[in-house]
Amino acid sequence: MPIVKERVKYTPEDVFMTESVAAINLPDYYTGYDDVMKIFKEYFDMSTSKNRRHLLSMNEAEHNTLLAKLTTKLYTHIIKKTDKIDFGEIPKTKGDITKLSNYDDVVDVTGILKNILKEYKQDTEPVDQISMAIANIQTRKDLFYRAFTVNCDLPMMMYNEIVLGIYTGISYLISACIEFVKAPKDESFTISLDKVAYNKSKDHMIYDSLKKFNKACEKGQLDTAFDAIVKKKIKTFKEDAMVLDEVGPAFVPLLLAAIGIPGIIFLITKGIPILRELSYLYFHARTSIADHCQMQADLLQMNAYNVENNNTIDIMRREAIVDKQLRIADRFRKLANKIAIDAKKAEADANADMKNINREFNPEEIEAVELVASDDSGSALF
Repeated sequence: MPIVKERVKYTPEDVFMTESVAAINLPDYYTGYDDVMKIFKEYFDMSTSKNRRHLLSMNEAEHNTLLAKLTTKLYTHIIKKTDKIDFGEIPKTKGDITKLSNYDDVVDVTGILKNILKEYKQDTEPVDQISMAIANIQTRKDLFYRAFTVNCDLPMMMYNEIVLGIYTGISYLISACIEFVKAPKDESFTISLDKVAYNKSKDHMIYDSLKKFNKACEKGQLDTAFDAIVKKKIKTFKEDAMVLDEVGPAFVPLLLAAIGIPGIIFLITKGIPILRELSYLYFHARTSIADHCQMQADLLQMNAYNVENNNTIDIMRREAIVDKQLRIADRFRKLANKIAIDAKKAEADANADMKNINREFNPEEIEAVELVASDDSGSALF
């Protein structure tokens, strides 16, 4: 994209009162950049003519730097929440989800849930999104491993949050929709689905976030942005400075140099919103990784007992199995109630919190964000 060196001023009505950027006479670099205009409208206070004129008087390089600083500002809000989130053993796997101690259980439970939904002729979309997220995380093992190796913050956070989202999504579905029903005929327990509860729970924020992540993977946006960020992290600051000098501007944030304006737009419109939704959800949740694992273990164990408990085994053995099922069912109900209530409250609190944070900034406030990199860490996103 050509650099527009001269400042060209427009009245507020020329741009911000117009729906389509392409419909008005703007510099070439704006053509097709409706996303940039949408970002300005969403995050900056456009109620004052001062702010509108300030933004419109900037050239392309200044706009790009402003977007990079906005990205860092939004990311900083997320960091404040993630410091208080318990990710359990997830960070220790260093980008390889298969190293989770109960990875096989996660996969098995996902399959069981999908079969139950099919049996009850229900839409399997939430479980499909969970399965797809598992596959997308697993196939990007090398990318996430490199991020953990060089301590690259943003990709590491995405890995931790999506994997925790997989745990959370599975346990919430189980807790809100699955019931262990005792059959009077043979005193055994059967696994049942509460259709009404399922239809209410499948629109929970967690599944929408996983869907956005899967979409970003499908389009290749996440791979392009994160690969560039990791590569930039590996380079020395001196090398970065030499590259930036060749570009022209005396100061361009490392983030912008690493992924360019398309990557910045992806982070602001897709990447950071995913992390923000999940971070705020986890921050307000009281459920632990141990609770999620216990919920999955109970479903697996009950399913195994259902397979084993049949008329071909002796009555003493069947009675022992039923007794174990009863203990699982009692524990399951208590935990399910806790997780289901916690998930609903966490979603409500997260939405309320994000509304308060998602305020409209003044351009000067974002311009004041410090992006000068340290020798080894780059900006906050590195």
